[in-house]
Amino acid sequence: MNIKGWILSKCDQLTDGTFRPIISSMSIVWDGCVHPGTPTADTWVLVYVEVNQGQYEFLQSDPDVIWIGSEWDAPPPELLTAYASHLTSGKTYANLGQVLTDLAKWEPSFIFD
Repeated sequence: MNIKGWILSKCDQLTDGTFRPIISSMSIVWDGCVHPGTPTADTWVLVYVEVNQGQYEFLQSDPDVIWIGSEWDAPPPELLTAYASHLTSGKTYANLGQVLTDLAKWEPSFIFD
């Protein structure tokens, strides 16, 4: 059985100079990656993934990945900091769904059915 959910992933720099979330090499499916600004290796990127049980367990111990979960889970502080320029200043975000709603106003790829 595969597990789907939202994560924060650090990035790897590719040979062409672009950045890609490290999760791209550790998941079955990944989508929704939009850098919050100019990407670097230390940039947190919000990504929707599908992983198997072994990958999920590995990700739990990887310091370059933060498993968030579903739209109902609380957003970690790293997410709010990384995307602060695209979120409502001073707003309290109780769950990831609220963050995604505001991010979708900036970048429609954050809208998932």
